[in-house]
Amino acid sequence: MKTLNDFSLINLDKNGQVTISLNDLNKKVSGIGLLTQGVIKRILTLPGTDKYFPKIGSQLGNLFGAVTREEVEGAKSTLPIFVKSLQDSIKEEQELYPELSLHERLKSLEIVDLTYDESSLGWILKIKVWTEANTHLSFTI
Repeated sequence: MKTLNDFSLINLDKNGQVTISLNDLNKKVSGIGLLTQGVIKRILTLPGTDKYFPKIGSQLGNLFGAVTREEVEGAKSTLPIFVKSLQDSIKEEQELYPELSLHERLKSLEIVDLTYDESSLGWILKIKVWTEANTHLSFTI
């Protein structure tokens, strides 16, 4: 089995909170950590903005401007469609790498929580990344 490695740019604390750091450029990430980092990168990247991979990214950011109650409910009903699309695109891309281990292969993305915090006027999104090895890692953005 081939294992992919990348520099660790995205860190998760014990609660799954995401931070992006360039401090640990010598630290490598692989397995479910690499898969989760890839999911987070795609969520935070707008399509066409990555020079080397212009097709990756999501439009999830478009959902996070909602402020009225109706817009909040609309975003909550639309988000699963975006996450399913993201899941499908990652799985399709992984078909190009049949040698990936089960710990690096995406089985599914599960929305654990989506909450609009009126006090901060921001969203809290928690996603669980499941691998084909039936392991998972959760993150919150």
